[in-house]
Amino acid sequence: MCGFIFLRIVKTKSEYNYYKSFCRGRETIIVLNLLFGIALFLFGMNLMSEHLKKIAGSKTELLLYRLTDKSLKSIAVGAGVTAFIQSSSAVSAMVVGLVENRLIKLKRGIEIILGSIFGTAFTGWIVAYSSLQFSSPIADLFSARIISAVFAIVGIVFKVFLKNVRIKRTGEILLGFSILMLGISTISAAVEPMKENTMVLNAILQLKNPLLLAVIGVILAALLQSASAAVGILQTLSVTGIIGLPTAFSLILGIGIGASLPVLVSAIGRNNEAKRAAFSYLCINACGALFCGIIALIATRLIPQGAFAGEMTPISIALINTMYRFAIMIGLYRFIPVIEKICVYTIKNKKGKKFENKGAVQS
Repeated sequence: MCGFIFLRIVKTKSEYNYYKSFCRGRETIIVLNLLFGIALFLFGMNLMSEHLKKIAGSKTELLLYRLTDKSLKSIAVGAGVTAFIQSSSAVSAMVVGLVENRLIKLKRGIEIILGSIFGTAFTGWIVAYSSLQFSSPIADLFSARIISAVFAIVGIVFKVFLKNVRIKRTGEILLGFSILMLGISTISAAVEPMKENTMVLNAILQLKNPLLLAVIGVILAALLQSASAAVGILQTLSVTGIIGLPTAFSLILGIGIGASLPVLVSAIGRNNEAKRAAFSYLCINACGALFCGIIALIATRLIPQGAFAGEMTPISIALINTMYRFAIMIGLYRFIPVIEKICVYTIKNKKGKKFENKGAVQS
């Protein structure tokens, strides 16, 4: 691709072939570094999430069971637990199990899932913090680079030299955080040359169709099986300066829908109530994307295009992602009974079988 850039500055065919092969090799290195950074990011996030769940153990499900006797409390618990274990999919899968075993009713499960969709925005702020640059040497001590290095050292000490199981798992969490930060740094370094690549810039700027961008967001989140990871990668790519507000917002709309895939998979082979709980995750994100997408479309027609100009940063994307998920939580709170009816209507019981959730303790 870059070989054609040198077409007018080389004099011989051999020189042209040399530059062409050189640029292809350079692009291969960029792609490999980008994929390597994404792999580190996903591995660190999964390592952190997995050991946070192990430390919490069965207490997480017990917390979801005991502290969800009221609607607002259910939403708050869903958001809090998700922010702690860094996975709305994991929390939603727990809810699917609780609903299946009739420990909570479907309505309570939907409330917890609604909260978990908001709680997953917390990861975006971790990524945003890693992008901050500190000019003062003292302030630099609190940069993500220094903190992740300290976490890595403490984590390896906990993991290798101490015998207590909980401390070892804490070490794994610290190591996971450090690997996640290393992944972000690797992605940032890999995409840095894209700022000077006009072909890449033009290709991305050509993507102006909101529906197409949303579909790309759906595919990205479905492949990664994580909304947090997909938004984190979007934040890291924003350092190139080629992602604008309309592009970022459209991708975020799609990411929420694509993240429903692992939750839907967790309900395979379970009873209808469990399937309805899993389907509610998709229903909430689809409704949120539809309503917010329509509002954004109207806004673009009423507000001058210049108002949406400007480059997005990791912090601005984290803010937009948080505001979007907060809007879903507030906007759909009053429509939880409607979402429940949609789920029941979509996933019907077989004829002759009427499910009664008599075992659920919440009303």
